[in-house]
Amino acid sequence: MKFAFIAQEVAFPVETMCRVLGVTRSGFYAWKKRPKSARVKSQGGARRARHRHLRARERERRQRGAARHSTQLERWLEAEGR
Repeated sequence: MKFAFIAQEVAFPVETMCRVLGVTRSGFYAWKKRPKSARVKSQGGARRARHRHLRARERERRQRGAARHSTQLERWLEAEGR
């Protein structure tokens, strides 16, 4: 979790982020080189679909009913192969 935060944070140098979060730079770079786990790969599609669903829900607040959102989420999950 800390390594993922460091990877997405661009405002501060990696060295500073590692020191503040109490992790080693070598550990961060080793984590960055590792391939994604099977679990992360299998959840990738569902996470993307959920993210799109939440964005759509926020964008179209209360203009659509919950049933329509559920249908849209189901379509995205099917498209991702879940």
